[in-house]
Amino acid sequence: MRWVENPPNPWHTQHREWLGPPPPARLEIYEESARSIVTGNESPDVGFRWSANPYRGCFFGCSYCYARPTHQYLDFGAGTDFERRIVVKVNAPRLLRRTLRKKSWAGESLALSGNTDCYQPLEASYRLTRGMLEVCREFANPVGIVTKSGLIQRDLDLLCDLAAFGLVRVHFSIAFGDDLMARAIEPYAPSPSARFEAMRTGSRRGRSSITSGPPNDARSSAVISATACMQPACAAMSCGCVSASDNTTRGSASGISSSEIVAPCGIVSTAISTC
Repeated sequence: MRWVENPPNPWHTQHREWLGPPPPARLEIYEESARSIVTGNESPDVGFRWSANPYRGCFFGCSYCYARPTHQYLDFGAGTDFERRIVVKVNAPRLLRRTLRKKSWAGESLALSGNTDCYQPLEASYRLTRGMLEVCREFANPVGIVTKSGLIQRDLDLLCDLAAFGLVRVHFSIAFGDDLMARAIEPYAPSPSARFEAMRTGSRRGRSSITSGPPNDARSSAVISATACMQPACAAMSCGCVSASDNTTRGSASGISSSEIVAPCGIVSTAISTC
């Protein structure tokens, strides 16, 4: 059981504390008819210009998630509120279609997971990410995804259609090679072994893989070992990252391109080729 626990909201002048034990953090779903879906940024530290998030908040509850403070703009907390008060943008595919139809849209790459995991459990029933991928296929618009979820395997048909024209890139976030350690830090996310299995499934469909892992420490060795066990695959370690591919190694022991280093917590990225 997880209990309600949130840090003080910096936008509030007062902070409330429980006089007794806090209640359990139950899942609450808020359906929203959003006014827009595509957000732009000009930060040199962010690896994409445009993003679209069909959900706010994330059930996986990773303790290191940088997106937690954004929940405070909704007057929610950055702790368990971020994990258990999930906002669902039910009109996300329709809004995306409206955006891509604009003459001003230049067909730039779109990140579907800039602020939340677009394949978190609610996606199994709402199917918003799938709907957005269908729109991207319709307009031949390039798209990128970062996820910890094996649910992405459901949409391999769409991903392969996009991959046939080089329009998609999928990143699996894997900060730990050990399932027990991951469970302590990513309590409700699929295990690393489940994520590797999802990568194997994609590999059987002709998908090439690139792996960027955690900094040079005990975690990186575990991720290297797990990645190297994927057949056919090869791995190299450099600059605190792992690089692996189904057929050829991207990067080398002497260096790896900065574009393959996605996050210090560790990213396993899968570049989908033809299926």
